[in-house]
Parts: sequence; C-alpha cells; structure tokens
Amino acid sequence: MKIAVSGASGIGKTTIAIRLAAYWGCAYIPDTIDLVLREHGYQYWPQCDSEEEEREIRLESLERKIGLESAAASFVSDKGAVDHLAYWLIHCSAGATEDENVSVLNSVRDHVVTYSRVVIPVFGVYPFEESPRRFSHPLHRLRVHALVKGLYESFSLAPREADYPFATPIAELAEDLGRRRAGLYMGAFDPIHHGHLRVAQAATSLLDDVWIQPHPDQGRPRSAPLEHRATMIALATQNTDRMRLRVDPLTHPQESYRTDAVLSAADEFRGNDLWVVMGSDKLAHPAYDADGPLLDVPHLIHARDPLTATDRERLRAFRRARIIHRQFPTTSATAVRVMIEGGQDVHGMLHEDVIGYIAMHRLYQGLLAVGNTREQ
Repeated sequence: MKIAVSGASGIGKTTIAIRLAAYWGCAYIPDTIDLVLREHGYQYWPQCDSEEEEREIRLESLERKIGLESAAASFVSDKGAVDHLAYWLIHCSAGATEDENVSVLNSVRDHVVTYSRVVIPVFGVYPFEESPRRFSHPLHRLRVHALVKGLYESFSLAPREADYPFATPIAELAEDLGRRRAGLYMGAFDPIHHGHLRVAQAATSLLDDVWIQPHPDQGRPRSAPLEHRATMIALATQNTDRMRLRVDPLTHPQESYRTDAVLSAADEFRGNDLWVVMGSDKLAHPAYDADGPLLDVPHLIHARDPLTATDRERLRAFRRARIIHRQFPTTSATAVRVMIEGGQDVHGMLHEDVIGYIAMHRLYQGLLAVGNTREQ
C-alpha cells in the first residue's frame, strides 16, 4: 500500500502518518521540505536569502520526496507530492519560468498515480500549535488545504477525509482505508449522455469507482432495450479507469425496484463502502420516505440547483449523505432522442462511439410517432 497524508499544516498529518506506518510495518517517509530546508542551514522560510533559493529548495525537496516514495515498496508519506505542488503554486510559480512550472506539474501528475490511497485529515479539528516554522494565518492554511484537495480532484484521485481523534485506535482508520468506496449510479440512460458522465466523473472525486447501472426493461417502456443501453454505457466509459458498467443480475419487483437493487448491490459489494450516486431530484422518490432501508446507505447527491426546504428536510433523515454542487450544461435523454429522430446533430451531447452505435442499430427512430416519456 502506498499512502500519502496531505493537507494544511497543523491538522495531524505527521501523527497519522507515523501511526499508520507503524501499524502496517511499512516505511514512514517524512516531510522532505523541512529536511531540505534544514540541510540548507535554515530553520524556517523567512531566513531564506532569495526567491531563487526558495525555488531551488522546493525543487530539491520535491525530487527527494518522489525519489523516496518511488524506492519504497510500501509507505505512508507525510506530505505527498501534491502538497509540494500546492506550495510551489502559492510561493514560487509566479517567479518561475514556464518550463519550471510545467516540469513541476508534470512530475507530480505522473507520480501521484502510484498512490493507492490519499488521506486528508479534516481541517480545523485540532488546535493549531504556532511556531516560527509554521505560517499560522488561518486563511493561508485554509488556502493550502483547499488547493491540495482541488489538485487531487483534478488528477482524478479520491482522497479520504479522516476525522481521526488521536485517542482512537489507529486500527479503526487503517480498516477504513482498506475498504474501497464504490458508487452505484442508477438510471434509464436512454441513451447515456455527457450530463450523466459528468455526474459520474464528479463522484469519482470522492469515490474509488462508480458503477453505472441501467434500469431493466420491465415497468416503464424504454425507447431502447436494456441490451442496447448497457452497450452504450460500456462504449461511453471504455476509456475511463473508474467508471464502469454494471448490469443487475437479479430481477426485482417494479414497485420496490430501487430499494431492492441498492440492497442487492450492497450485498455484492460487502466488505467495501457502497454509496448511491443520484441527483437531488431523486430525494422525492418513495424509496426515501421515513424509515426506509435506503436511509442507512451512504448517498452522494448531485445538486444542480439550490436545494429546497423540502430537500433539506429529507436529507436530515439520511444516516450519511454528501452533496456535490456542480453546474453542468442541462441535457436530457428525452431531448437527445427527439433530436436524433429529427435528424439533428447530437455531437457534443453524446460520446462519439455511442453516436456511431445508435446510427448502426437505427435506435430512436419513429419516436415522434409513438410519443416520448421524459427521462433525464
């Protein structure tokens, strides 16, 4: 296992990294920024003679960090390469050459794909201990923390936020890190479009994998049968590492389909954490009425529009739910089907291979004659 513990100063990174490394019996890789700074004869950054020397020290510490992590078969690292990139962007990028900035970015991007887990302790949980070697301004620390989290997301990595009281046995955090977080994203996907894919992609910023599961043919008629809709999902996700097709192997009664499908998936993914990925419009679904079993399943909810008072009230019933606020271009499967029927261009709305598949099998033809049921 290769784990980076990241985030702002004063949030418990070093304590967590040392304890995890001892628990697993793997290498502990310390913060190389402080090591290299001291090797240059400084105790803290204000002593540094020039901006040029600061850049040299930060480049050397990044190279040292990547070298130590690359040489270890398994490790827990205090401040990963992304932390180095965040500090470089804040302190050095404005005075660096374009080649230097591109080199730093590329070296970090190429290296972090080797991490099996990223841990970010929750910001602001522990009292900050001031010292000359720490910049204690709270807005600076918040800026670093937010930038680190954003960089991991831009690299399509899913950090685990660790709310870890130091009195808690480290085994509890280690056990949590050993479980994968899988997302189950259900829908008609008739056809799957870029709006669906952007929701799934946003979910991968917090989850390890997102499984996209099309509804069965039973119940409400679909414009394209399950076989075609599943194939289009496979085509749309073929070049992604963490979005995958899942077809439910079981048949569930229509009236309880959502509940039964989620619970059967939770059973299949036992030993991992299953999160349901959905839009906030699904909060009104009968499956989320009071005391329903789905309220005990973690949910990751995409909110394109501001939540209503009713939405917020329903959210209080969930044992665990997180909201992702993202503004994506509005696309509906209904509009896509009508455009295809009318011979309009749907490039930019669908994956190119999905467009080719629809044309090959002449899907969504004659829809205007038989009517359309609106589905997202």
